Amino acid sequence: MAHQLPLSTYHRIRHDAAILIVSGLILGGVAGCQQDGSSTTSQATAFQNIINEPLASEPWEFSGIPGVKITSAHYVVYTTIRSPVYQRLLLKVLEKDYDRFAKLVDIQPAPASAAAPATSGATRTAHAPLECYVFGDRPQWEFFTRKRMPQNSDTYLRIGAGGYAQEGVFVGYDLGRETTLSVIAHEAWHQYSWFAFKDKLPSFLEEGLATQNEAIEWTGTTPSYAPARNLQRYRSLREAIINKRLWTLDELARTHAGQAVQRQETVTAAYYAQVWSFTLFLKQSPVYRPKFLDMIKRAHEGRLHEALGNFRAASLQMFTENWNSVVGPAYLRAYINPDLAALEKEYRQFLSELVHEWPPKTANPEF
Repeated sequence: MAHQLPLSTYHRIRHDAAILIVSGLILGGVAGCQQDGSSTTSQATAFQNIINEPLASEPWEFSGIPGVKITSAHYVVYTTIRSPVYQRLLLKVLEKDYDRFAKLVDIQPAPASAAAPATSGATRTAHAPLECYVFGDRPQWEFFTRKRMPQNSDTYLRIGAGGYAQEGVFVGYDLGRETTLSVIAHEAWHQYSWFAFKDKLPSFLEEGLATQNEAIEWTGTTPSYAPARNLQRYRSLREAIINKRLWTLDELARTHAGQAVQRQETVTAAYYAQVWSFTLFLKQSPVYRPKFLDMIKRAHEGRLHEALGNFRAASLQMFTENWNSVVGPAYLRAYINPDLAALEKEYRQFLSELVHEWPPKTANPEF
């Protein structure tokens, strides 16, 4: 990138958000309807049920545009999206995300003030719902971004379609219901990890974990997640293999997400497909899954940096591209496998099996 971004923005650039996939089906305001003769009845029933669900809301206005502030157990969402179905689906996805993240991290993070310093080991003590803004169109999103995030607005406004999270605040806009919910689920991880971890994860794992939330499946209006059945990432991975554009694990570990999104679209797509598939590989491996979970535990407790030695004191305060180029490979060797050549061989074998057929036959744990 032309300039380095602070920790609060390093993984928040969503150049690729327009290609996210939602595995479920949402038609006529109703999610996951049956594909048989009873589908019309199922649609009507699901629609009526979700409309009747209580929603804690109050009027909110953005620059003269009427909207609502809606609140759930862990989130407060300011939105100019007017559809009551859409509003409820937003909260359903967010709350499902929160439950999954809390199980993974084994902690209920307490959000801090947006002004709190984003330094490793920082103590976050302020308690408030996680703050989200979802606008009805891009012009509203752009205006808010220029006003609320002036220091990074030039970067964010280069996002073709999607959203971002800065200092624990998520900001997005309507891209169509399916895509928007998938983008929100991806960014919700970044928002959550901002508060949950005392040590930040390297970019390849931070983004890899975010991609595990993109494939949303629906039973009526209840979301669930099938990380391995992410069709867009699967297609991008196959294309990268066929066209010999695979990144080596060393390159993947060194690359900051902000660098990846500045590359050609096919290269960016390959990067995200690989962080998605590498995270799947770590999660399903009986050898590497305990190590993968240990990394997350260490990051939460502030012990991940122990692998860095003296490098931490000089360079850990800002999660920049140069920082990631050092810590990514260091963490991969220290916590997953010191022999990257052997790890690469195992991962490539996993890839050949993963892309053999759709849907993939690999294990599909939510996390």
